[in-house]
Amino acid sequence: MRALRAVVLLAVCLAITASAQITARFYLNKETYSIGEPLMFTLEIKNSTPDSIYLFPKPLGGKCSDAFAFSMTGNFLCSVAWDPACSDDTVELPAGETYTAEWPLDFWYYLTREGTYHVSISRPIRYSTLKGGIQSLAASSKMTLHVVPADPALVEQTLQKFHADLQSPDNIVRHEALDVLATTAPSYFYDEALRLARDPNPFSVEHAVGGLGRMNTPEARQVLAEVITTRKIEGNDDEQSARCHAIESLGNSGDATYVPFLEPYVPRASTCEGLYAMMAVAKLGKGSVVPLLQAQLQSPVQKQRWWAIRALRITNSPDAVDAIITALRDRDSEIRAHAVTSLTELTGHSVTKPGVR
Repeated sequence: MRALRAVVLLAVCLAITASAQITARFYLNKETYSIGEPLMFTLEIKNSTPDSIYLFPKPLGGKCSDAFAFSMTGNFLCSVAWDPACSDDTVELPAGETYTAEWPLDFWYYLTREGTYHVSISRPIRYSTLKGGIQSLAASSKMTLHVVPADPALVEQTLQKFHADLQSPDNIVRHEALDVLATTAPSYFYDEALRLARDPNPFSVEHAVGGLGRMNTPEARQVLAEVITTRKIEGNDDEQSARCHAIESLGNSGDATYVPFLEPYVPRASTCEGLYAMMAVAKLGKGSVVPLLQAQLQSPVQKQRWWAIRALRITNSPDAVDAIITALRDRDSEIRAHAVTSLTELTGHSVTKPGVR
């Protein structure tokens, strides 16, 4: 493994409430990193008010608005947003105390060569008090990373620590180690990922699925299939997430032998299984799965029909054109519009007359 050291020049933008009593920021956990060493960042929220506040409250009858937004420039440029969709538990933050949570930046970006990188991270944070409703606090940080060659022994030392942390009784410490297993160093934790994929704890299984999907070995794919067939889909969000991401990983594997295995999950419109399975078989089966995907256009579930059109587009098959054309007569205007867009993407030609929108 070729290791590099990242000298991190950090400029943090603090997001401050009008009273300047609640502040939030992101920061990298140290100033030097090596390529292959997990690059961690931390969210820090300080409560300087005289009363407790409650972080990540669930909005009543509304949708979650929290989203991480990332961007990086340097030798490459990209950005991605992650919506936790109410997955955060509400946390009480007493007066005068600080909340911290750590994530691997490597989940979104892998630094693979020397250079200077400019990173920005932001997230709107919801909190509430006993005296008021839900309020928003914007957290954002900007960092400049200068990456230069260094000693690879540091990577091994750091990964050994995270490996030991998998056995920690502290749930936060263990969670950080699971994040590293799932995202930044799956090859180092390969045997652990195989073991944890069969763990009784669905939260561990979800992280193991992430690591195995990145490894994409025949053995890893077999275990992903085992997760799909043995874990329950109802009653636990982590169970459902593990199954559906295992389906997604098989779809990204390039192994078309799993098409027959995944096909029975396609019609399951009431869960994420059907949506992920449609995308998976489209990537793996191409034109051979067009009839199966076209059949989903008859589903009474609008979301199932929408994703079926998207999956047909992904097959990149000429046979998908006629299938998507049938969706132009769908009773739902959003489905019809989606069909028009997908046909344009697939054929390179607009299906509307010039000047007509």
